[in-house]
Amino acid sequence: MATDRFNVCSDKSCGHREQVFRLFDALRDIQQGRARCSECGKRSYLSLTFPFGNGQYPTRYKVLAVFLPKHLPRSWPEGKYKRGFYPFLVILEKVNDGHCWAWLPYWHVDKNRRGHIVRVKYGQWASVMRDGAFASLIKQARAKPERFS
Repeated sequence: MATDRFNVCSDKSCGHREQVFRLFDALRDIQQGRARCSECGKRSYLSLTFPFGNGQYPTRYKVLAVFLPKHLPRSWPEGKYKRGFYPFLVILEKVNDGHCWAWLPYWHVDKNRRGHIVRVKYGQWASVMRDGAFASLIKQARAKPERFS
């Protein structure tokens, strides 16, 4: 999971930066086109730092785009809640070299009977890969029988 996460105003004259406490909500805001600076109201972007190598190699990224499936998988009963699965595709730009990466985080979201979110649990194994590797995987999947294309 990203250790440092900040919402940063895209307007250089404002430059407001604030910590993001719930990454799930920040990604949903971007996916839905609602990422805005809390100071000036202009568009903002999400800055993430991943602690690769047990924190020895912190790597900073800018979130370029966020996607969720058009139809989320069905939820299922989990105790007194309904649990849903939210798999994201996040396109990142590595700050120091400008290369694009694909990040595949996911969350389990518990909702009460009224449909209100009561708990958001981050998935433990989210892949991060260069855009070329991701494109290769998609190309291979599309080359398979019609069921996958």
